[in-house]
Amino acid sequence: PLFSAVADLMRCGVLERDNFSLLFIGSSCGLLEPLIAKYGLEQLVEIGRRLDHKAALRVQGESTVLLNLDTGGEGRQGGIGVKTYEYLASGRPILGLVTPEGDIARLLNGTGRGVVANKPEEIRAALAHWMKAFEQGRLGNYAQNDPAVLRFSRRSQANQLASVLEEVVRQRSANDTRRGIR
Repeated sequence: PLFSAVADLMRCGVLERDNFSLLFIGSSCGLLEPLIAKYGLEQLVEIGRRLDHKAALRVQGESTVLLNLDTGGEGRQGGIGVKTYEYLASGRPILGLVTPEGDIARLLNGTGRGVVANKPEEIRAALAHWMKAFEQGRLGNYAQNDPAVLRFSRRSQANQLASVLEEVVRQRSANDTRRGIR
C-alpha cells in the first residue's frame, strides 16, 4: 500500500524528486527493489546500507517524517521494538504501517505522535497532509518534553520499575514483621 500511495501522489504531482525522498535503511531493504521498480519509484526511493545506532539516530533526526513498519508480525502484543520509542523521542511525525489493533498503533494514537495508515488512500491522505504542512512551514517537531512521551523514556521507565520494587520490598518487610521475622 505504501508504494501504491507514493506512486499515486507522484503521478498527480504532489510528490517529486525535488520535494520528497523515501529512505529505507537496513540489511534487508534490498528486497524492496522489485517493488520500487514495479511502481516506478526509482527517483523517489533510496535504499541505504545498515547503519550503526548513532548514525541511525542522526538520520532519524534529519528526517521530516518517520516510517514505522510492523515487520514483526500482525500487532505482536507486548512487542514494541526500541525503534518505535526512539521515533517517539525524535519529535518527528510517524507514519505507522502497523496493525490498527496492535500495541504500536495504540502507542502512536495514545501519544498523538503518528498516523496509523494501512490502505493506500489513508497513506496518501497522511502524506499529502504532511507535504502541505511542510510547504507552508507548519510541519514542526513535537515537543521533546511532552509528558505523553516522556513516560516512555528510559529514566521514567527505570523510576517506575524502582517504585514497583520498593513497594514489593516494603510489603515483604511488613509481612515479615507481622510474622515476627526480622
